[in-house]
Amino acid sequence: MEEFSYIVLDLEWNQPMSGQETITRPFRFDSEIIEIGALKLNNRFEEMSEFKSFVRPVFYPSMNGHVVQLTKIRPQELEKARRPMPPSGTGAARTAACVPGGRMICRC
Repeated sequence: MEEFSYIVLDLEWNQPMSGQETITRPFRFDSEIIEIGALKLNNRFEEMSEFKSFVRPVFYPSMNGHVVQLTKIRPQELEKARRPMPPSGTGAARTAACVPGGRMICRC
């Protein structure tokens, strides 16, 4: 019998600073992923591997103080992180943004 695996995702989000306007076009975009974490578990829920990566914010580049307190992610850590992949005119690369309500918006 083939062993089944589970992937557990953990996303950390930055938010606009107090008084900063929230992006509303082309959709309401009130937060931005700054860290992606994942664990791969086997069918006995034992950890098999892990993944962690910071993502440099593009839309809200200044870290919200409440987010720093909650996540313990320092702005200096994000300065070294990769930026999300830019859209490509050829359609070879895609940019995706998760928005409230569980929808995913992709641009080619």
